[in-house]
Amino acid sequence: MSSKLFLKNTMTSEVFLFRQKLDQQIICSSFHRWVNSESEKYDIEYNVKVRDMQIHQLEMEVTDMRGKFILPKLKKVHNFKLMGGEE
Repeated sequence: MSSKLFLKNTMTSEVFLFRQKLDQQIICSSFHRWVNSESEKYDIEYNVKVRDMQIHQLEMEVTDMRGKFILPKLKKVHNFKLMGGEE
């Protein structure tokens, strides 16, 4: 009788250990998925920040160019030069 009880206790402990190992594997796999998704999220956020800084820099350059651009003075052209009268 005691051997049956020992066998039963051994089987339940093995089942318990097996379930515990499965739970650990599930937890580890979900943790790795979470870490990978956080890593991807960080990379995407970094790329967005870099693009925003580039856009801001280009906007600053455009506004600087608007203030510095001067229209050249146009020279008056005589009609006879357009007709080919004088070169």
